[in-house]
Amino acid sequence: MSLTQEQVAHFLAEGYLELPPPDGEDALHREIFDAAEALGDTAEALGNNILPALPDLAAKIYETPRVQGALTSILGPGYAMHPHRFCHKSVPGRQAQTWHRDSFWGHWLPRNHRPYWVMALYFPQDTPVELGPTGIIPRSQYWNADADG
Repeated sequence: MSLTQEQVAHFLAEGYLELPPPDGEDALHREIFDAAEALGDTAEALGNNILPALPDLAAKIYETPRVQGALTSILGPGYAMHPHRFCHKSVPGRQAQTWHRDSFWGHWLPRNHRPYWVMALYFPQDTPVELGPTGIIPRSQYWNADADG
């Protein structure tokens, strides 16, 4: 399922696009959440290698026609998944991270005006403010240096 021209334009201008889950998938997302939670501390110990421990995350989320169509619309055919696949866990009261930009294994890389990869964030549950949901700074994908917003 391809993105609309409006969705692609939004992504290119703002640097992000939200794809809310289709209706009727609550049980699937609950199963993935429960499987991740059952990993306990192992989830963080796995680092960027979480997909083998959560096969449904790949098979039922990232490999679906909907998500593959969205990524192909933005990146073109034959895209590669970004290697950052860490399972972040947050609890109420946790110290918030400072604003930062994710990079490739901690190395600063210049931004490109033509996307060649994206970071796909997946939240299998609601992310209320109390859990410190991931924030973004729209249009920051074109900054050449870190800044405070």
